[in-house]
Amino acid sequence: MEAGPLSIMRANAKGTTIEIMMVYNDEQRGAKPLQDVLRYSINSYCTNPDTKTNLEVGLSYRIKIRNSRGQLMSDEFINQDRCDQAS
Repeated sequence: MEAGPLSIMRANAKGTTIEIMMVYNDEQRGAKPLQDVLRYSINSYCTNPDTKTNLEVGLSYRIKIRNSRGQLMSDEFINQDRCDQAS
């Protein structure tokens, strides 16, 4: 799945954590700074009704973002505690 410079490479579950591996082509025209993408993504996980419900029942998300050369740029863990701190 691809949305502009962001592509989901794989998603899998480990226990109660859903891991999502993405590639972010920060060199693509129109690409936002990675910190902006992360801030928006974390906010979306915390506020989207579907993912918010999952977080409230104890599921968590681990978002790994790599650049187009395969280097890890970010590894973010999102759970209900993190959403509570952000609000």
